[in-house]
Amino acid sequence: MLERLLHLAESTPAGLERALSGLASPDCQWRASHPMNEMTGNAAAAARIWGPLQAAFPDIERRDSILVAGRYRQETLVAAIGHYCGTMKQDWLGIPATGKTVFLRYGEVWQIGPDCRAVQASVIWDILDVMRQAGYGRSAPREGSRGCGPARSPPTACG
Repeated sequence: MLERLLHLAESTPAGLERALSGLASPDCQWRASHPMNEMTGNAAAAARIWGPLQAAFPDIERRDSILVAGRYRQETLVAAIGHYCGTMKQDWLGIPATGKTVFLRYGEVWQIGPDCRAVQASVIWDILDVMRQAGYGRSAPREGSRGCGPARSPPTACG
């Protein structure tokens, strides 16, 4: 599963359909952060989730901090938290491109079907933090610490 997730994140636009078909069933139920929301099928996910992400961040990398798998209520699940890292070359979801490196935090849960592909995907991304990194939009001051993550883990997750 990890190999398939890495392949999806780092695929080219031309390879997106192949990467999605290796990861998820054709009628996979997708749930994503607003404004992407819910959809059915890999074609919809390519058009509304992954295609726009790849267009905006052509050099994107997936960096998992925690990846776990197991069974819960008769379902096989894979869950991950981490961040995508890439240079924001084009606008994304109405957020102006920065031309700089952006870190997109995520929490994802994948329900795995009998053919070892996802039948349901919940893809929760911290889009508000991308807005903050881009200097776009203003929200109330934060009360917590910015970029809080696992202890002793640099943003590159290399050590």
